[in-house]
Amino acid sequence: MHWELIPDDIDILITHGPAFGILDRIKEGDKVGCQDLLDRSKADKPQNSCLRSYP
Repeated sequence: MHWELIPDDIDILITHGPAFGILDRIKEGDKVGCQDLLDRSKADKPQNSCLRSYP
């Protein structure tokens, strides 16, 4: 999977969309973030994470 390409010693992670449960709730109330991204970012623990917000 492409999340495995993230280096283990990363300081800043920039993604197009959010990790699951982090600023991912849409107006209908559903969470639409990526669980795999959440798991990977918890393992790597980057100092900063930025994402492009949904319209």
